[in-house]
Amino acid sequence: WDYSINTLSVDLYVGSRGHALFALQIIVLVFLAINICFEFYKMFQYLRRMAIVEYVGSVYNWIDWLHLAILIITAVFWIDYANNCAKFKISEQYSILANPSAQARMLATDAAQEHAFLQLVHGMKENSEAMATYSTFAGVTVVFFIFRLLKGLNFQERLGLVTRTLEAAFSDLAHFALLFGVVQFGYACV
Repeated sequence: WDYSINTLSVDLYVGSRGHALFALQIIVLVFLAINICFEFYKMFQYLRRMAIVEYVGSVYNWIDWLHLAILIITAVFWIDYANNCAKFKISEQYSILANPSAQARMLATDAAQEHAFLQLVHGMKENSEAMATYSTFAGVTVVFFIFRLLKGLNFQERLGLVTRTLEAAFSDLAHFALLFGVVQFGYACV
């Protein structure tokens, strides 16, 4: 048995909540574009000073670019999901049985109606999987937002204590994460 239940919202931009969602998404995309422009500007400044190696050598810049790339991927997944939801249509009924009151061959089906129903189920499953993928990428972007917040707070002595501590403990944390991942993988396989 391979059953799972997933919720699916296909009326994304209906009502005041939908309009607010759309407005916030436009604002996020605008800020994403501004952020990308700032990163290119910062890269250009390092390039002008002939210090591109210093720019590429900074872990924080790699975190910035990785975060921006994941944000773009997340936006693409959302746009794909929204397009699929806009195309999603459901009928009031699917008369799959050819003749429900038949005395013999009670389970004979109308092929066109059965195909339409299976297309509905396939579309729902596809949209549900797209939403799960979008949610995963959105969760990863939150983690990168926290990393970028810590980077931004690094300028001040007391606020930068967390980033300096993480930098000092990075080697030990990386070894622990590797060992933890191997053990968890072992448990997942069993």
